[in-house]
Amino acid sequence: MPHGSDDAPQVVAIDVQPKIRTMRERSQQRLLVTATLSDGSSRDVTHEAVYTSNDDTRATVDQHGRVATKMMAGESAIVARFQDHVAATFVTVPLNRAECHDIPYFCARVLAILAEPSRELPSARLLGRWGW
Repeated sequence: MPHGSDDAPQVVAIDVQPKIRTMRERSQQRLLVTATLSDGSSRDVTHEAVYTSNDDTRATVDQHGRVATKMMAGESAIVARFQDHVAATFVTVPLNRAECHDIPYFCARVLAILAEPSRELPSARLLGRWGW
């Protein structure tokens, strides 16, 4: 139960950012937990929230909301709790390390190709090789 007067704004929801994150093995990401109050305002409750990971073999989270991935590919859900509210973020460590680097390049290449009206669109074979 929150402390304070009865007319003080109450927490109505929490949000955790980022919601979904692709990370490299043995990397870190800091979470941001924001509480929305009944008066419409919001405040950072990152350091007041309690965190848990559903799979400590893939990703851990400390009391400050810092997620650390391990040397194992896969997915993990990180849950943040504040008062009686819960929010989650999902962390993925790809099996292929190159996936983390190739996605921005791949998207940039596809956009560049589609932006050139005089250029022929990529063949289905080429798109398949790119993972489409």
